[in-house]
Amino acid sequence: MPEGTQFCASCGKSQPGAAARAAPAPQPTVSEKYGIAALLSFFLPGLGQVVKGHIGKALLIWLGLVAFFLLSFIVIGIPLLIVLWFWQIYDAYNAPQAV
Repeated sequence: MPEGTQFCASCGKSQPGAAARAAPAPQPTVSEKYGIAALLSFFLPGLGQVVKGHIGKALLIWLGLVAFFLLSFIVIGIPLLIVLWFWQIYDAYNAPQAV
């Protein structure tokens, strides 16, 4: 069988040691995760998105915060504010850097 194949073409049986020869899963690079951006977003929502170059997303976060703050006077905005705050921190940490 050719080198690097994991399964036999005729019977489908896996080769011994094929898993060890398989390429390792790619690791996230520094540009894919940003703890600093998440930390900035924790203190000032949307700032992590600005740091990563997602200006439009930051503007939408700020508009959402204003709208949900206004809705908080009729109670529904409070849980929405909390959800938006946690989401934007998660997004700042996991979203890829804008090019």
